[in-house]
Amino acid sequence: SLTEVLPILQGLGVEVVDEHPYEIRRSGQEAARIVEFGVVLPQGNIYAYETLFARFREAFKACWNGRCEVDAFNGLVVSAGLRWEEVVILRAYSRYERQIGSSFGHSYQAAMLRDNATVARLLIDLFMVRFDPERSDNRTTNEDELVRRLDVELDAVPSLDADRMMRHMKSLILASVRTNYFLLGMASGHNRALAIKLQPRRVPGIPAPIPEHEIWSYSPRVEGVHMRFGSI
Repeated sequence: SLTEVLPILQGLGVEVVDEHPYEIRRSGQEAARIVEFGVVLPQGNIYAYETLFARFREAFKACWNGRCEVDAFNGLVVSAGLRWEEVVILRAYSRYERQIGSSFGHSYQAAMLRDNATVARLLIDLFMVRFDPERSDNRTTNEDELVRRLDVELDAVPSLDADRMMRHMKSLILASVRTNYFLLGMASGHNRALAIKLQPRRVPGIPAPIPEHEIWSYSPRVEGVHMRFGSI
């Protein structure tokens, strides 16, 4: 039904302008249907336009199958050139922000990241350079360079609230020490939760009492945090 389809398309950041249903009558079989939607891309630069259709298709399938939450964060697939699996990372950090009492709402964070696509891409690059096991380059040097580039981009953000929100998300990534993102293979199709281990003392403004470690677990079905006040 349109009730199921339209929120997914709108969350991906496109404007649905028309819809054309077709019925296919098959001899000796039940009729089949094809529904065609006309959509308009958002204005402005589209990152990685050459891979947009494949990424859009995979993101729609992930939402349809329940592997990806249906919300405005999915618009980063179009505006920032991210894959839906990468969007899950930013969404998970946004959900953690709410857990620690952030004043910035989930929808607001999605809108600010969509409006600042370069920052969103750099945040994902920072996550990858810290944790991607396939990388063989100098992680420390590349991390320092990405932090510098992020600070330059954030200095140009006109909204003070947006600047604070995205800098705090940067600090969450820098406070992260482990993740199962690459071990589980988010693109494999399995309904698994993303887990990120953080050192809360490195997170500005986190409420007391502050544990030694927190393991944040996120999926479309459940989210929660496991706190450890010692190394074991």
